[in-house]
Amino acid sequence: MSLYPSKVRQYFDSLKNLLATHPLVMDFTAIRERISSTDGLVQFDVEIVKHYRLKVFEYYSTVSGVVSYRYHLQDNKNTIVRRWDNAPHHSQLATFPDHVHTPKGVEPCKQPDLKTVLDLIDGFWN
Repeated sequence: MSLYPSKVRQYFDSLKNLLATHPLVMDFTAIRERISSTDGLVQFDVEIVKHYRLKVFEYYSTVSGVVSYRYHLQDNKNTIVRRWDNAPHHSQLATFPDHVHTPKGVEPCKQPDLKTVLDLIDGFWN
């Protein structure tokens, strides 16, 4: 075992630090975490202000960065508010495979990171 944290561990620790310090986040739980020397995945359940929840999934590779992601925002009735992901469907969108599900339908979007998603959520109420 290395005395130095892997790049994957460092990346996941940065996500945890973001969640621990972001003003919207009330609490979070790591649901799943798998780390190897070259890749890993993490899943968080995040309680945010106004009784909303953010479900976070990222698969990260030291070669490619974030390969697969899903950020699913829902209200206290489990109704989807937004879901950003890069599942390979909706090929008609200019940003394929990246897209966002909204109450109005599916829209193109550039690949966000967790901080961007939290900032977008913050913008919903400001």
